[in-house]
Amino acid sequence: MTYDFSSMFSLYDTLNNVMYDYEEDGNENALQQFFHAATAVSPRSQPIGCFDVCEESDAVLEFVRRFYATTPCSGIDDCTDALYLQLEEKIGFSEAEQIDIPTIQRVLEAMDELFSFSRMIHPISISIIDAEMYGRNGESIAVFGNHCSGAIFLYRLWNNFEGKATPASVLLHELGHQLHFCLTGELYKVPESFYGHLENLGADYSDLSNEDLLEVFADTFLLAVIHKTKEFGDPYPEIRDTIKAHCYNYIADQFNGLHFAQI
Repeated sequence: MTYDFSSMFSLYDTLNNVMYDYEEDGNENALQQFFHAATAVSPRSQPIGCFDVCEESDAVLEFVRRFYATTPCSGIDDCTDALYLQLEEKIGFSEAEQIDIPTIQRVLEAMDELFSFSRMIHPISISIIDAEMYGRNGESIAVFGNHCSGAIFLYRLWNNFEGKATPASVLLHELGHQLHFCLTGELYKVPESFYGHLENLGADYSDLSNEDLLEVFADTFLLAVIHKTKEFGDPYPEIRDTIKAHCYNYIADQFNGLHFAQI
């Protein structure tokens, strides 16, 4: 069987054939064969500082490889089935805005100017996915070992929040997730210091789920950046500059803590 990874849609068609081969033709090795084909070649990437950026078919391969590495499944067969179901339910064609490499480069330059980001938090791969993903504009994951290895996937804008969101602001939000991965060593936990930050702002977080708190943390990072630079757009113009300044001070403190921890 020929495996086509040239786009998310060709990937879905390939998986559809794999599932048919497995379920209808009785090829019990079909899912294993797909896994080995998807992981046989490393995606090519363009380095931007300490980051690696993947586009087109390489971004699709990175998506598949990271899916296998981070999805909690009992085995390769279950994980392949989960990948097929996710694409079946979520991918779509779109002509909405898409981030480009010059924008990524400028965002990362700004992060280094503000926080020495790439010196503190790496390696991270960034993949530009030419498709809409229902329910999300971007996605962050990480693998933990001797260090945190993160990956960000940026899709065509599924929701631009009435014109307020930009591809650059989506990337900033996802970089905020990468920060909490690095600070906590976990995917689903905010730093303990974050609760104090919210209390200092007078924010009531008692009704927020853990997932909500993770999103608020990522947006806190976004607010910190747009407090210092306006070029990436402001999805939250209604939030006062004094609040954004508090967010900047909090995030800067987190990077200072990372710096001292690594000395």
